[in-house]
Amino acid sequence: MKPFFVRNMGTDADDAFRGAVKMAKLIYGEGNGSLADKESFILVEAPDRMEAAFASTLVEMRDARFDHPSKPAGAVKLAYPEWLFFGWA
Repeated sequence: MKPFFVRNMGTDADDAFRGAVKMAKLIYGEGNGSLADKESFILVEAPDRMEAAFASTLVEMRDARFDHPSKPAGAVKLAYPEWLFFGWA
């Protein structure tokens, strides 16, 4: 089990997530402990200008929503149109 952090652009979180998963599948394949293995995400509100640090803290603290490869990825909105997906894979 290892943490991941992936940035991607999209018109909304769904669009960015689909694109990020597709790219991860092309690079890493499936079942290799990456975003490619995620089927969904949970959008998290983060403090302004602290989004990446907040996501990192959630991973370090093993937030129960994202603490296992079988759980969804977390997502925070960065500056439009960029999104950050994170979690354990």
